[in-house]
Amino acid sequence: MQHGRSRWVLLPLDARPCTRDLPAAIGRAGGLDLVLPPAGLLGDLEHPADPERVWSWLQEACAGAEGAIVALDTLVHGGLVPARRSFEEVAAMVGRLARLRTLGCRLLGFAVTMRIPDSTVADEEPAWWADYGPMVHRWSVASDRYDQSGDPTVQAVARAARAAVPDALAEEFLARRARNFAVHLASLDLVREGVLECLCLTQDDCTPYGFNQAEKRRLEALAPPGTLIYPGADEVASVLVGRVLLAGDGPGLAVEAWPEEGGRLVAMYEDRPLVQTAAGQIRALGARFVSAPDAEAILVLNAPAGAQGDLALGLHLDRVDDPPRSLDRLRARLARRDKPVILADVAYANGGDPALWRPREDGPGFDPMGLAGMAAWNTAGNTIGTALGMWAAWRTGPADPDAWEHLVAERLADDVLYQGWARQRWKSKGLGLAAAADLFPTEFREQFSRIFPGIGWLPVGGRFPWRRWFEAGVDLAKGPVQDA
Repeated sequence: MQHGRSRWVLLPLDARPCTRDLPAAIGRAGGLDLVLPPAGLLGDLEHPADPERVWSWLQEACAGAEGAIVALDTLVHGGLVPARRSFEEVAAMVGRLARLRTLGCRLLGFAVTMRIPDSTVADEEPAWWADYGPMVHRWSVASDRYDQSGDPTVQAVARAARAAVPDALAEEFLARRARNFAVHLASLDLVREGVLECLCLTQDDCTPYGFNQAEKRRLEALAPPGTLIYPGADEVASVLVGRVLLAGDGPGLAVEAWPEEGGRLVAMYEDRPLVQTAAGQIRALGARFVSAPDAEAILVLNAPAGAQGDLALGLHLDRVDDPPRSLDRLRARLARRDKPVILADVAYANGGDPALWRPREDGPGFDPMGLAGMAAWNTAGNTIGTALGMWAAWRTGPADPDAWEHLVAERLADDVLYQGWARQRWKSKGLGLAAAADLFPTEFREQFSRIFPGIGWLPVGGRFPWRRWFEAGVDLAKGPVQDA
């Protein structure tokens, strides 16, 4: 199906490759004329975007556009990370949101519930999270579990955890949550008024219990039609670009988990079984969750057997294949194309499954360039949503075959090779970011050629735009690359 080249605007969460460049690449492959803000307008890890400059850009960009996909966190706070640190008054934040009423074009919005990570890493949280983050997380989970169960033992855990957090910090934390929740309530009004035709309120790094889950239940009780609440964050713009490309067709998608029981497992950083995560992402895409006979395409989940591992943190690695999985059967399924196949590699968080993509004489055992979408990065929701957005672009023909090939090759380089192999390897060798960047056109390219022989694209460089290991940008060139 060919997509007409209407002009749309994207205001992303920030300027990272996964939030700005990836949705743009999906749009390009699908033939969508997508207008992006300059990366410098969007700030970085330590510097929020200026909401007034963002609004001026958005107003100008939307003039004459069919519609816009708007990260409300960027519009209101200056980005995803600033939304977790903001101390502004509610009136100022809601006032920025209200400006959307004046744009006069179709609007798809998304916002992220403030996360509560069980970690001492504070690069995206207030500085004090390094000392008290895990205790706040414990207080959050136990408080919500007590509210749901009434178990006095759980109440005692919640009280002890709360007592371990200084009063001033606990009050600050709750105040920031209350402000963000007020903005989410105001965004529901925009859906009721028809200003936003779709609103995704997604949960970042969530667990089955917590203050964020209590907020989710309140939002679900109040949400008008057109509101979707589910786990996700960095992939939402890619999903909504896919929604635009589908243009209201509402195609049916089926989900197959390999192994089947793996689809019933709850992934790390999420609150529901993998198949339910997939169902939420399918709805956000504007597609229908159907059985295989009624499906236009099949979303295949490379699922864990016992529990999802985390390659970046080295967690639960021994449980992914316990009991053992049959990856040869999965490879055979991916090679069978009776219907278009989309691969979401979710056996691990933070990278592609090393066993699935291990170098073999015949490559991975199936043609990754023949898939109708694939991803393998960060959380299960990030991976599934990205793969689905890619399928919406593939479904257009794809409209731009070169852009499509580049998009798939980039996911293989970033998700499978950087996140699944190079990041851990280079960190364990004690390399700095500058030294690691120098390895993209050498060691990294050699390994890429071993795993993915003959796909027509090769890495020629790489960068770390936020000056940390978590995300990288991999530069690719088409055709054989001559060594200097």
